[in-house]
Amino acid sequence: MALSDMRAGYIKALFIAWLILLCVVIWQRWEISGLNDANKSLAKSLAQQSLISDNAYTSISIFDRISGATIDAKQQNTLDAQGTKKDVKTILVGNDCAPVTAPDSLINRMRQYKD
Repeated sequence: MALSDMRAGYIKALFIAWLILLCVVIWQRWEISGLNDANKSLAKSLAQQSLISDNAYTSISIFDRISGATIDAKQQNTLDAQGTKKDVKTILVGNDCAPVTAPDSLINRMRQYKD
């Protein structure tokens, strides 16, 4: 009977080892499933944050281009006004009250400056 008792003990130990291994495998699958869910959630959050960042960058770029265009237009206006002022001074040098013939381009620029 000693041999059969040893064999029964061996089978019992083997059964317990397989049961423990099965429990560990099930626990690991459960953990992996939880990690996969967390990974999907983080990937979704990253995509949303990336979209927000891209939209903010696009908005800032548009604002920057508009600001640059506005500054360029103001500088061009200033240059045009200075050119008109210089032309008027050149024509009226020495006789501020005399009637003077002005070139058509000057008259047009003065009208644009007025508007």
